[in-house]
Amino acid sequence: MEMKSSADIKQIGFTHIGLNPFSEKIIRSLKENFPGVPMHIGYACPTLMAHAGKEAFAISYLKK
Repeated sequence: MEMKSSADIKQIGFTHIGLNPFSEKIIRSLKENFPGVPMHIGYACPTLMAHAGKEAFAISYLKK
């Protein structure tokens, strides 16, 4: 909701441990709601993988 209320998003980042149907649904939703915004999807570093747990993810964004 916070992202949707901000019209000045420059880039979206999605960092994950492992994709699953739920996280893939979120990625699709982000792409649909922000069609012109570049999106980077990447794996988390090993340290986060060890501490966050299976299928954890984080979403970040930059404003213009």
